[in-house]
Amino acid sequence: MYAGSIIGGNVENYGGGVFVTNSGDTNGSFTMYNGTIAGNYAYCYGAGVYVKNGTFRLIDGNITGNYAGLGGGGVYVISSSSVFNMSGGSIDSNKANNNGSAGVTVLDGLYNLSGGKVINNKHLWEAAGWGGIYIDGEFKLSGAPEISGNTSTYYDTGGNIFLCDDRVITIEAALSNTTPIGVVMKNH
Repeated sequence: MYAGSIIGGNVENYGGGVFVTNSGDTNGSFTMYNGTIAGNYAYCYGAGVYVKNGTFRLIDGNITGNYAGLGGGGVYVISSSSVFNMSGGSIDSNKANNNGSAGVTVLDGLYNLSGGKVINNKHLWEAAGWGGIYIDGEFKLSGAPEISGNTSTYYDTGGNIFLCDDRVITIEAALSNTTPIGVVMKNH
């Protein structure tokens, strides 16, 4: 996607805006160089983008104002063969209502974050959920990303990054952004 908009998708289950998945033995792939994915709705997961057995690359552009009834208002990544590479752009002002996160939810996949912004996402409901990034998979961090202003109605300890049991953040290279991130670990 080099420009343009994906707006107003409405699905009962997964992937209101973009659904990246496999076709036979080949994993799907979607690269966003610019443009907007906005105002999409998924009753379950991945209102903006849903990735299952594929790769989504966000180089630039904006994923904003999407709403998931459960988790992954902005981006939802599931399955061990799924990858989300983010080097620029923004995931902002998305909302989710239940488990996972309003910004980015990763379950068993890989999230490489080296730039861009995950900001001002909001988890709404008073049940376990997170505002910014929810990691129950692999998370690699480098460069100068900004992760700030994310909130959760349920957790009063902030809302930027939530790590599930036994999950870690791998710092791949020196971080050059001095904005504090804030990490909460489940059961710690």
